[in-house]
Amino acid sequence: MKENPFENVKAKDLQKMYTEGTLYNFNCEVAQHRSDLHIGQSSTRPWSPDYEKVGIAGELKWSVVSGMDPDLSDRPGGDDFDFMSKKGPIDIKTRTNPWGLPVEVSKIKPKHIYILGKFTNKDVAFLGWSYGWEVMKSKVDNFRGTKMHLKPIPELHSMDSLYELLNIDAPRSGILTL
Repeated sequence: MKENPFENVKAKDLQKMYTEGTLYNFNCEVAQHRSDLHIGQSSTRPWSPDYEKVGIAGELKWSVVSGMDPDLSDRPGGDDFDFMSKKGPIDIKTRTNPWGLPVEVSKIKPKHIYILGKFTNKDVAFLGWSYGWEVMKSKVDNFRGTKMHLKPIPELHSMDSLYELLNIDAPRSGILTL
């Protein structure tokens, strides 16, 4: 397996990249590394073109906003969550055209915090969040052969309420450019 040059990156490193305007380039490098890990795996289900780039953009953006260190270690089998907070595991769900917060029925965890991000033009805006137990009450849709809970965007909690819950002094607009 190829060595992972990203696994020791900290939130402060990403915040510096953000300030310097180089975070998106870093995002593309990490996404390519993760894509290479999945070559030949039958379990890989790309949800959209550049799905790794989109997903990692949300994780990096959350690290910049929250100050939480990212886990960029190699996980060829996927991950259970992206960050650990004092209120529980956090899983970032980033999409290019979200119509709700999607969580796979077979992978949802009641105590996890799920955050929905929208990726557009090298940027991620966080649209809202929900606990897993709340998402589990949402309707189930079949998306490309995978059963997904889909919590509508208007039913999500505000990002301000999450920043308050986690005691994060984050930008209240929810917008930062990668």
